[in-house]
Amino acid sequence: MGVKLWLLATLVLFFIKDAFAQNWSVALPGCQESCGSLVVPYPFGIGSNCSASKVFEIHCNNSFNPPKPFLRMSTLDAYTYLEVMDISVLDPDKGATARVKYPITRDCIDKSDEDPVIDLPSGFTFSDTENRFIAMGCDNLALLTSGLYPEEFTTAGCVSMCNTSSPKYDNSCFGINCCQSKFQYPLLNIRTSLNPSRSGQASARCNEGPRYGFIVDQNWFEGLEDIYSVRKMKTVPVVLNIDSLTSECGKNAGWATQSLCSCQEGYEGHPYLPRGCQGEFLK
Repeated sequence: MGVKLWLLATLVLFFIKDAFAQNWSVALPGCQESCGSLVVPYPFGIGSNCSASKVFEIHCNNSFNPPKPFLRMSTLDAYTYLEVMDISVLDPDKGATARVKYPITRDCIDKSDEDPVIDLPSGFTFSDTENRFIAMGCDNLALLTSGLYPEEFTTAGCVSMCNTSSPKYDNSCFGINCCQSKFQYPLLNIRTSLNPSRSGQASARCNEGPRYGFIVDQNWFEGLEDIYSVRKMKTVPVVLNIDSLTSECGKNAGWATQSLCSCQEGYEGHPYLPRGCQGEFLK
């Protein structure tokens, strides 16, 4: 009889715990929790008064089917919106990150007059560990700069060369048809410039065909079946670091790292919400 009661009690606790876990909310009370397929965890929030600050406000554009989530970023004289692919605020190994779709810079094909310099809000940086700087095309000297004139500095660069008589591509990216480089620091803003790699060729800059340059989530890029499919895209995934999510953790939560909260032992829930984590009876 004692064993049966123990098994029954265990099953009851299991179902209580399972139901409790499924009823977690990651948004503030009364706030929309998802936009399209993206679940938006606090301190991010959809719409006004649902995030910890304006920089974490997600704009859910319902004109798309399904709706798409965007973060508003500032440029030199206006604003632009970057589509958000995913948000992670609980990974102690990678820290807090967001993946967004970021525009590719191109030359000699569909080129705008000027690629905007997007200033990330305070607390966001382009990850120097998760991203790589990539250039594609023939005779392409690609440079990645940061800062604002006159204090711009070059932080990465590479030269992509190719033999037009042998246009066969593989998925390597080490200088022939494609080159890659790391950049040294997390960056607040970036600008990509594309130029002929050989001196004296400026007047014939498009003779060798289109050039491309972009930073990109390296794991996504390396997982492509054909890396050159990127040339038909307008944007690619880029990882943003989030250095500071909140000044304090929620109830029954504490700092797992210098920048991430987690529930205390025996509690479960979303550690950033003011009500924090619950369920001490689940120990």
